[in-house]
Amino acid sequence: LQFTGKPSIMPPTFVVQNGIWQDGIHPRSLFNNQNNDLEHCDGPWFVKEWDKNGGRGVLRCRTSSEIDSLIDPSTNYVVQNHIANPLLTRQGQKCHIKFYSLLQCAEDGVSWSLHTCKDCFLCVASNPWDPNDLDYDTQITTKRCVRLTKDEAIDPQNPIQWDGWPVAYPQCRRGVIHAVQTA
Repeated sequence: LQFTGKPSIMPPTFVVQNGIWQDGIHPRSLFNNQNNDLEHCDGPWFVKEWDKNGGRGVLRCRTSSEIDSLIDPSTNYVVQNHIANPLLTRQGQKCHIKFYSLLQCAEDGVSWSLHTCKDCFLCVASNPWDPNDLDYDTQITTKRCVRLTKDEAIDPQNPIQWDGWPVAYPQCRRGVIHAVQTA
């Protein structure tokens, strides 16, 4: 795979619990413009039901002013803006690495051990990525199409291959360590 841009680890994240923005922070509050909304800010925005996984319960909208219309007050959500330069395959599809880790607390309650699986899955959206296309198959990367090991991609029949995992694995591990240290 050829990646474009350098994504950040995590976009700004907001929580809506039972219709209330936690800590009183709405995405509009991050931007200082005359309309006090994000009409001129890059979308899409993802409104994710926090008890769903596998890409289920993910709603999409172009601007932060549309977010409130998607929220059911009886449901809890995590709201995020998209990553401006997502990882893309050579075919232009948005993708991400599903990298498994186990963080284990020692009996002393102070020390921690990080265990990381050396295999991972490359998850790829079905359609080529376009920030203006809110279609599920363009924005959501849930299709696990390639299992990667520390040495190579396992499925030689799959048209999406990536020989970068041996280099990416230590970077992913360092990213998890950094996230834990700064949490």
